[in-house]
Amino acid sequence: MIQTNFSDGQVLWIFLAFLSGLAAIIFFLRKKHGISLVFLFSAGLILRLVAAGLDPFLNTWDEQFHALVAKNMLTNPFKPVLISQPVLDYNFKDWQANHIWLHKQPWFLWQIVLFFKLFGVNEFVLRLPTAIMMALMTGVIYRIGKRVSNAEIAWYGAFLYTFSFYFVHFVSGAVHTDHNDAAFIFYVSLSIFSYFEYVHTKKRRWLIFLGIFSGIAILNKWLVGLLVYSGWMASVFMNSRGKEKNYEFRNMAFSLAITIAIALPWQLYIWFAFPLESRFEFLFNGQHFFESLEGHRENFWYHFYLLGEQYGGLIILFIILPGFFYLIKSIRNEKYKVSLLAYIQNS
Repeated sequence: MIQTNFSDGQVLWIFLAFLSGLAAIIFFLRKKHGISLVFLFSAGLILRLVAAGLDPFLNTWDEQFHALVAKNMLTNPFKPVLISQPVLDYNFKDWQANHIWLHKQPWFLWQIVLFFKLFGVNEFVLRLPTAIMMALMTGVIYRIGKRVSNAEIAWYGAFLYTFSFYFVHFVSGAVHTDHNDAAFIFYVSLSIFSYFEYVHTKKRRWLIFLGIFSGIAILNKWLVGLLVYSGWMASVFMNSRGKEKNYEFRNMAFSLAITIAIALPWQLYIWFAFPLESRFEFLFNGQHFFESLEGHRENFWYHFYLLGEQYGGLIILFIILPGFFYLIKSIRNEKYKVSLLAYIQNS
């Protein structure tokens, strides 16, 4: 008998995820991509719900802080508080032991607060928004892949993501910055998805969605939420001329105005409501562009090393890297190609 640390119920759910993944493969081979995606999403959701229930405790590092701030925000969602009633002197610059907590933007906390309100306060509910977002990413990845290349490549990308240990493990709260990073990945991916849909359809509604999702991404991870505009800008300079370039810049300004309308009110609110803490955090966030902070002294290759942890060494060598070069070669739309390379470079 195989010994595991999973309960019988968890083993059953993992087995159901395996069957759902197997069904996804079968329907994919039969060219029924729609049904295949339903099973693929089901497998991903099951695995991520299992991950959400793995640890009956708050993880360090940083889940315990996010959980406490979200719980305190049940009283007032516009007053993020870590230590609700400080009886001793504290340093407002210390995000690990202060009162007003502005170390992260609030959107992912608001999501957790909403789920706390609906389902109660516990570790599983804390992780539930992340589990749902990380499961929905399967469809987002498929759609982006189909738009820039073809349905087969899109499905391979969605399949690899669905069963990626790293992105399943993300939901457990045991990965650094946990639910904050998960929300950022989700919303910035939606903004990029909206941009690719706009390039394909030229419909104005995708400009609106792009602006909204980018604004929400900022409300999760500050100015890196503007990532979608870097690829768009690169594409305009590389692939547009004359009137088309002016047209693209006007559309970009329209989307950016929506992004600012989404993200700016919170920045203004905390500037006046919590002047000491907000000014410090704004300056601290700015330092990230020029300095290694809080003990992060990694070299240039740091993010390349992380690829092995996130995707697996052999998978990178024999699947990810060859697949990446094949993808770039297969993309015929230069706007997709330039913007995608810009996103990879700026990430």
